[in-house]
Amino acid sequence: MSSSKTNPVPQRVISRLIASALQDPQLPRQSPTEAFWQVPVSNISRQQSSKLPSSTTYAIIGSGVTGCSVAKNLLENLPSESKATVTVFEARALTSGATGRNGGHLLSPLPEEFTLMEKHYGTEETIKMARFANRTLDKMHGLAENADPELRKAAEVRKVRTVTGYRSKELFEEAKASQKRYEECLPEFKGDHEAIHGEEAVEKYNMKGNAGVIVNSAGAFWPYRLITGLLERLLQRYKGRFTVETETPVTSVQHDDNGNAEHPYILTTPRGTIRASKVIYCSNGWTGHLLPKLRGKIFPLRGTMSTQQAGPELPHEGDQQSWSVLDKPTYDVKDDTFSYGLYYITQNATTGDVFIGGEKQKVDEMLSSDDSTISQVSKETLEGILPSIFEKGWPVNEKPHVRKLWSGIMGFTPDHIPWVGQIPSSVTGRKGDGEYIAAGFNGYGMPLCWGCGEAVAKMVLGKEEEVDVWLPSSFLITPKRLASPYSTVEAAIVGLLEGQLGLASKAYLAWSFATSYARRTIFG
Repeated sequence: MSSSKTNPVPQRVISRLIASALQDPQLPRQSPTEAFWQVPVSNISRQQSSKLPSSTTYAIIGSGVTGCSVAKNLLENLPSESKATVTVFEARALTSGATGRNGGHLLSPLPEEFTLMEKHYGTEETIKMARFANRTLDKMHGLAENADPELRKAAEVRKVRTVTGYRSKELFEEAKASQKRYEECLPEFKGDHEAIHGEEAVEKYNMKGNAGVIVNSAGAFWPYRLITGLLERLLQRYKGRFTVETETPVTSVQHDDNGNAEHPYILTTPRGTIRASKVIYCSNGWTGHLLPKLRGKIFPLRGTMSTQQAGPELPHEGDQQSWSVLDKPTYDVKDDTFSYGLYYITQNATTGDVFIGGEKQKVDEMLSSDDSTISQVSKETLEGILPSIFEKGWPVNEKPHVRKLWSGIMGFTPDHIPWVGQIPSSVTGRKGDGEYIAAGFNGYGMPLCWGCGEAVAKMVLGKEEEVDVWLPSSFLITPKRLASPYSTVEAAIVGLLEGQLGLASKAYLAWSFATSYARRTIFG
């Protein structure tokens, strides 16, 4: 079981985290660490027009799952006779952000977090969130199942049972109660979860060191291949109407108040400017660079991922199972490191290679938008952690062979749900009503990204009534939510450090919130 000592996070650390959350994330770095998922690179990795178009109807910033969803849903929902054009902008190579760097899990956090979300958002809204997550995961599976055989094979989308180990009895009991409540409120999942205590979990699932494990339905896939494959097919299907501009970072967005009414937005890039009718931000952890007023309301958090060779005794079960380990977050005052207590694992169904990620690092490294470097603490932790998770796998005192290790940038929000919809002018600082967002997925993008992208695409096309049926209203980027105390940077830090705050730190955060809120522009 976990024996890590909990230390209250000191005020100096909280101050640094607040400052980090409010900083400019800048543009994506031009030399990111190389992710195993992205080798070999896509045929359209460096796709761009010979000359930047002078205008486009819909400009999408970001080429990950969300940007792909917006593009696909726009193109497929526009009238067949439409002449509207769609352009995806990517600062680097195609799908080189979080989509090409994540853990490959198709997994909803709602069964485990249902009671917590219900407390904050109410039963009806939490049920809607859970069904939205499941709808999105079904869409992800469907994208592969309905694809051509080549893409279906490359994406490796499969349904599995995910096994989550809980290092403390308290966490295990809380998770069991939440799972039970989830199935009460979503009867279509009645009987989906199975709770098993520690010793039996070792025998049945080869996982050790846990108070217990819970098994649920989930999925796994090769994210980079699926999304780049979909974008490649959209380019073929919509020639002349769909373009992808990689290595074309958008450095500014302006609104021409008195000029071109059809294309009032001016996007500046190193390759020139382009006008657009609508602008959709799918830039997740980097969103605050182009929308400064959202800094702190969405902020980057760097994660670390690896792929490692399976040990000689580790079963090859990647076509049947995935795994996670949960412990309480801990701050270590001795070396100024913070552990989120989460490790997530999938396995390649063919080779047996293990994909494992987790976030333990120096406090100053946590809220970073730089994926060109790797936290040394995270690296050392991931290199040796697998034998502490699985009972059988590697000989005693033998570390797994690491094939590749990389970092990636996630987008987090203070209230733990994404920002979706039409952006108020109080945020953009511009006239016009043509800017939209789908970003801030808090490390669980797969049950959120595609659905949020679909929602924005249909909002842009005037299909709000359809979207209202399945999109949780709490996700919307409204003035009320923007002004809420739960959307402040102080609330963000409380959420990150939950359980790690002493009385002095809580008092400091309360003071910090009061003083900053008093001088903050209220979004109206």
